[in-house]
Amino acid sequence: MRGFGTAVIDANPAPGEWDSAGRYQVSVNRHAAEGGGAVPATLYVMNDRTNLYIAFRVANSTVGSSVFRVEFDNEHRVPRTPAVGDDAVDLTDFGFRDRFFRQSSPNTYTWSDDSSYGGSEDGAGLDGDHTGFSFYELRHPLDSADNAHDLSLRYAARVGFDLFFQHCITNNGCAAPTRVEAGDIVALSGSRIPPDTTISAGPVEGSISADSAPVVEFAGTDDVLRPPELTFECKVNDGAWRACTSPDDQLPELDDGRNTYFVRAVDEMSNADPSPAQRTWIVDTTGPSKPRVRGPRTARTSRPVYGFTARDAITSARRIRFKCAFDGKRLHRCAARYRQSLRPGRHTLTVRGVDSVGNSSPMTTIRITVKRLRG
Repeated sequence: MRGFGTAVIDANPAPGEWDSAGRYQVSVNRHAAEGGGAVPATLYVMNDRTNLYIAFRVANSTVGSSVFRVEFDNEHRVPRTPAVGDDAVDLTDFGFRDRFFRQSSPNTYTWSDDSSYGGSEDGAGLDGDHTGFSFYELRHPLDSADNAHDLSLRYAARVGFDLFFQHCITNNGCAAPTRVEAGDIVALSGSRIPPDTTISAGPVEGSISADSAPVVEFAGTDDVLRPPELTFECKVNDGAWRACTSPDDQLPELDDGRNTYFVRAVDEMSNADPSPAQRTWIVDTTGPSKPRVRGPRTARTSRPVYGFTARDAITSARRIRFKCAFDGKRLHRCAARYRQSLRPGRHTLTVRGVDSVGNSSPMTTIRITVKRLRG
């Protein structure tokens, strides 16, 4: 969840106050005295450059003696269970409390107030009733001096969190608690300056490659975030943007012909590089056509001349190379106009074309008879 903005902690959702917040819809249990069952609720999360703000709106209920708590998990455990040192903020009959999870005895663990164990109470919270809903608001610093108990978030950092809510009419009259593994909170910088992107390795611009699934490497820079904190989106040609990381080895199998790879860096504010880095090259995985051979099938000289031609979709005809051999010998490079001394008798000539990136054509084999010259 992410959102950038500032809230006033007064238990009153002023018009527009939470419009820029990230939202998460849940259902919570309601006490039977107010109708029981499950009612819809909305969690709001946002931050400014100093504080994290969290609000919770519960439909068709009153605050009473309810408990609203957000538990933070820096280690992103799955499943989410409290661990020693975890941070939490809550609202109860005691008001706002800044808490941490500690071991209180060899076999007992509990949420305790920071201020009772050498820490400080950092933040604020209020709750209140409104027509048709109750509303809970919390504020907690992104980073406080209480490093022994509190979370510490810099821009683009993520912290896992759980929502705990129990609707209570009185201290002794509560519905079953609701716990939701809500996900991650992302701290935002508020910057609207997009990052820049560069491609550092991959197919050379304008080149021809026989690799239909190349690997591309890239990087980004930003006015706020460190390079490792940026995310990236990639696409090929007119395809859809997809999440990617460098080196990107997840390209789809590319068709022969011209292809353009695009990559853009994205910061934690979802600002994307408006001028993505790009690299254009030609993929060629198909060899030339089967060579045509010109020259005599019955030669009246011991040094007959043969010419070879082939066509290719990418490589021009004059750049196609040839490999050839007589009489089943290993193919070797030869010119498009080829001459070799031959003994009288029957021979076979084998030839294949090779394009500029090494793709080979089918082989052409012809039979030749060299006549014995008389006196």
